[in-house]
Amino acid sequence: MVELLLDSLRADPRFEVHHVDVHLSDDLSDLGSFRPQKLLRLLRSILKAWWLRLRHGPMAFYYVPAPVKRSAIYRDWIVMAMCRPFFPKIAFHWHAYGLGEWSTAGNSVSKKLTRFLLQNASLSVVTTEHNRRDAELLSPRRVEVVPNGIADPCPDFDTSPVPARARRASDSTKRCLFLAHCTEEKGLFDALDAFSHAKAKAWHEKKERLEMTVAGSFVYEHEHTRFLERIAASDFRHDDGTCAVSVVGFLASAEKDRAFREHDCLVFPSHWESFGLTILEAASYGMPSVVSDHPNLTSLFPADLSFAAPCGNPQALGEAMLDALRFREFGELRNYFVRYYLSSAFSVRICDALASV
Repeated sequence: MVELLLDSLRADPRFEVHHVDVHLSDDLSDLGSFRPQKLLRLLRSILKAWWLRLRHGPMAFYYVPAPVKRSAIYRDWIVMAMCRPFFPKIAFHWHAYGLGEWSTAGNSVSKKLTRFLLQNASLSVVTTEHNRRDAELLSPRRVEVVPNGIADPCPDFDTSPVPARARRASDSTKRCLFLAHCTEEKGLFDALDAFSHAKAKAWHEKKERLEMTVAGSFVYEHEHTRFLERIAASDFRHDDGTCAVSVVGFLASAEKDRAFREHDCLVFPSHWESFGLTILEAASYGMPSVVSDHPNLTSLFPADLSFAAPCGNPQALGEAMLDALRFREFGELRNYFVRYYLSSAFSVRICDALASV
């Protein structure tokens, strides 16, 4: 999203853009850890920001604040303490939810310091209406809702995915896709339990064979073990003894494109999401999504183009999966994505919001 933002601002004549790439972690596994090298990298980034301010004069300071993670909050303290005095106009872009709520729920020293350093921003940009309240708790002068957007991953929608989905409508085998970090928080085990219910019902009532692909990396070994034990159970076996769940690991771009084209619904019952970009990707291919009832997921698409049920209710989620597999309004889903979530729509909205800072 930051890359798309930079491209959008640089293409808009209203802006002169100077980017400080605050690249602290080496990879995903390094996120959240503390190493002295990270502090040195952060201080170098702050020095670069100071130099840009000195060289180019007064300017607004755009920043993505932390989620509620200790190391990221410490990062924010350092950046805000050392940069806000030189950049009185601050624009926060809240990619995560929760820091406002956390910092205002008590008067510990850490929460008071967070409020002091992050309050009264010139602008706070949030990704959904539901996230507005969290930003407002830190008393910004203005809040704008700008949904995330993505470049079109399926430009050949009319010539390839639509005919393929139409052909598969009469197939006796339906394929579901789980695509996320393979954790309980992302809804992996809710998806499995829901699939078990849907699989049994589809076979009993229509002799339809349901299969599920799990794509993503396991973060915790104990959850990986639990997952393997769960899919070894009899309710995940077809009559011929084969397992109905396939595990494919992390998918690179080409593999992910193929997965979206070859599956019939996305299963994403995440317990918490600030937005849900995977759902947008699926919609660009005309693929419906089954999500949890979290507002940041259910608000992305109208009720007739999305399917939702509470986490912890495998029967309701399973019924939502069966409804999604009967979905045929591929074009309407794709059109909604193009209208509201294509990168061009995001570019216009974010540039208009930041131009007024």
